[in-house]
Amino acid sequence: MQSPENGTVYIVSGGWGAPLYSGTPGWWTAYGPEGKYNFVVVDIFDNGTLHLQAVGTDGETFDEYYIHKEVPAPEGGLPIVAIVIVSIVVIACAGVAFYLLRIRGKS
Repeated sequence: MQSPENGTVYIVSGGWGAPLYSGTPGWWTAYGPEGKYNFVVVDIFDNGTLHLQAVGTDGETFDEYYIHKEVPAPEGGLPIVAIVIVSIVVIACAGVAFYLLRIRGKS
């Protein structure tokens, strides 16, 4: 199999619900094509790894693939979670302030 560093990896799945058909294997095909009902389980990990599993109707994994990409550490500043939390707090405070000013204006 070609390495993902040498180009783009395309993952195709379509074996659930529609009529099955078989294709012709090519040099670019890592597995199959096989006419088999299946679904794909995708796990995404914090370390930059993507794990895909093709699972048949028997519950068994019949093909899988890992992709790993280095995730750079944040270069100072606030992490995205902190930015989201601060944004939510600011929006909530602005909403409360607007509500209080509106009530005060009506009295």
